[in-house]
Amino acid sequence: MASIEDYFARNRIIAKGIYNVPPEFIRVTRIPDDEEYYEEYYRTGLDDFFECVNFHPNKRLFTLILSLVEDFQDLFEPCCQSGLFGSYIAGNHDGTYRGMDINQFAIEKAKQRAIDNELDPNIFQQGNIFEYEEEHEAIVGRYVINRKRDGVYPEMVEKVCNISRNIILVQTVYGNNSQEQIFESYKREFAKHNYSFEVLAKSIKTLRTYQLSERKEKSKEEN
Repeated sequence: MASIEDYFARNRIIAKGIYNVPPEFIRVTRIPDDEEYYEEYYRTGLDDFFECVNFHPNKRLFTLILSLVEDFQDLFEPCCQSGLFGSYIAGNHDGTYRGMDINQFAIEKAKQRAIDNELDPNIFQQGNIFEYEEEHEAIVGRYVINRKRDGVYPEMVEKVCNISRNIILVQTVYGNNSQEQIFESYKREFAKHNYSFEVLAKSIKTLRTYQLSERKEKSKEEN
């Protein structure tokens, strides 16, 4: 089992502040079309940049999620993006893991990441979660039940509830609502499907990943 420190080092994820942002990254965040945005998001490496900015929360949350899934043998991650989270889980978990994302560029990068971490690249597959019917013992992941621009995603909540009775997620809170408002929305959505929703940990660092701007001053690091 690789430590989270060794895993991040192997994947070139190092702690960074969100300052002196490369102009190319700023350009990407201003792309209005979602398809073009995500192509450039993965092509330019903006996905890994945000992982570096979230280095300290990620260390804590990756480790937390791994401890919570140790009793489940069959894990499925919708919206797996470029596989940083999934490769860590797959490489440190005794059961099976499968990741899916609709974005071709995300899956290409995820497969290469799997190879780089001596894993089977076929653990990652391109597909549309809303056309997926196979049931799994547990859903695990990030970025699953919220949308980029407007928060809670009721259709996705319904979908994941239909394919698993156990759902363990790390979520980023977007939009202008407070964490408490978003969490209350999640609770209401899951209650519709007879699920309970419990917040196991909160990150003290808020990152608005879609509002980058050039700033020369150094931001304070938060752990």
